[in-house]
Amino acid sequence: MRAAVCHCGTTRERALELAASAAAGPVGLAAGGPTGARAAMPRDVRVLLGAAALLLAVGLVWTVFAPPPRDATTPVLGWVDPGPPDPAEVLARKAPPQPPFNLPWWK
Repeated sequence: MRAAVCHCGTTRERALELAASAAAGPVGLAAGGPTGARAAMPRDVRVLLGAAALLLAVGLVWTVFAPPPRDATTPVLGWVDPGPPDPAEVLARKAPPQPPFNLPWWK
C-alpha cells in the first residue's frame, strides 16, 4: 500500500502532476527557439557568452589584420642579440671532409 503524502510533504496528486509535466518536455525552450533559450538563461550567463563571443571576434580580427612581426630584436641597454645563424651560411662555411690520411683515389 502506498502513502498519500510523502515524508517531504508532497501529495500523490502533486507528484503525478510533476511527472506529467516532465514527460511533456521543456515547453519554454522548444516553443521559443533560440530566443526562448537565450531568455531562459540567467543574465550573468548571457554576459559571459557575449564577452566570449566578443573576445573571439577581436582575436580573429587581430589574426587577420595584425601588423607583421619585426625582424630585428629591440636593443636593450645598447646590446642586440644577433640571433641564430642562417642554416645556409653554416653549410657554406663548413669545409669539405678530409680523410685522416692521404688516399690516392680521394677527390
